[in-house]
Amino acid sequence: MHRKISYFLFSLAILFLFTMNPSSYGTEEAMVDIQNEPVSYTLEELSQYNGKNEQPEYIAIDGVVYDVTHIAEWQDLLDTDVFSGQDISEMVEDESIRDSIIEKAHEVGILK
Repeated sequence: MHRKISYFLFSLAILFLFTMNPSSYGTEEAMVDIQNEPVSYTLEELSQYNGKNEQPEYIAIDGVVYDVTHIAEWQDLLDTDVFSGQDISEMVEDESIRDSIIEKAHEVGILK
């Protein structure tokens, strides 16, 4: 039974791919998806992800950008109004805080 469902879902995915409008999916987007390259953020772009205006909260630590939107410890440990959307590598010296964030946060890209 599970095998039939798997085959059905696979067939449905293939059918979807063949019916997609190729003009709606640019070559650059396809290359990024195929190569699974991380998204690069400048400091200016990172600053837009500060939890305001329904944006997620991103931070950078040692060149890696993390989504800390749904991490309770993030809300409790630091003043998110100050740190969200920032590179906090130099600001947070406590290794336990850094490790806690890195361990629980989802990596979303790299900092240029």
